[in-house]
Amino acid sequence: MSFFLATEGDQIVADFRVNGNHHATYKNLVVPTPLLSIPLRNRGLDPNVFAGPKLKIERARALITELYDVLNPYIQSEPIEINESAHSSGGKSIRMHMRAPLPTVVSAIAGDVIHNLRSALDLLVCDLVRQNGKQPAKNNSYPTSQQGFASQTVGVSLEASTFLLRVRTALRWNEAIWAMHRLDLLDKHNTVLAVTGATVSIYAQVGVPFLSWGPTREQAIPFPGTVGAPSGIRNVFLGEDAVEVYRTSPWVDEQIRINVTPVFAPKLPIEGEPLMDMLQLFGGVVERIITLAERRLF
Repeated sequence: MSFFLATEGDQIVADFRVNGNHHATYKNLVVPTPLLSIPLRNRGLDPNVFAGPKLKIERARALITELYDVLNPYIQSEPIEINESAHSSGGKSIRMHMRAPLPTVVSAIAGDVIHNLRSALDLLVCDLVRQNGKQPAKNNSYPTSQQGFASQTVGVSLEASTFLLRVRTALRWNEAIWAMHRLDLLDKHNTVLAVTGATVSIYAQVGVPFLSWGPTREQAIPFPGTVGAPSGIRNVFLGEDAVEVYRTSPWVDEQIRINVTPVFAPKLPIEGEPLMDMLQLFGGVVERIITLAERRLF
């Protein structure tokens, strides 16, 4: 499951050759498809409808702002050290390590954001039960799987049940909700969510006058220079120990650009995904569902 991280595609952007011999390949990047959008009716929202879920979303937004206030000084302190050195096989080796770990409060705030957003969806279902003239039961919660749909939505009206079923057809929304649900369970019942200092994305400005490029030797044309991503993209999680993140080719003049961002740690449901982007995504999906529910059911 990938939300923001580009993956290596099949199309060759540049296949570098020296005297007809292959030396380095750059491939296109496949960007994840956007989340499915469902049209909204054009009318104002009532602050008294779904007041509880909206309050939870408001609290999550405030926590995200608080998290930015914590992260910005950390990022501005340049906690990642980058070292380049000549390599014995030619070219250069690029190594990185974290000089300072992420503030521990980052994980706690991220867990609180996720819990508030997950709770907003559960409160939505309980409000739909009340709208139908009944009292919420112990099992009422937002359904994260089709198997539990009936027991989790017991007491809602047929119209509300149809609405929730329709929302479940939005595949990317439900992928986000499922990831958020699993993270919430980990944060509540296991341990504080772990986030790591950075993962690395590598791009390069490349160009050498005597090289040619193309998918095959016969189709190769003189290479004018371009920006691409080296073939074999992988996540590199940084820690206190230095890690070699890339080794340049001795035959290609590469001007490396490295992007570093705080991410969810390895072994989490969305490992490697950028922390702040994912929290904003979760908030956007939850807010969208509650807005849809109000406009379609009230």
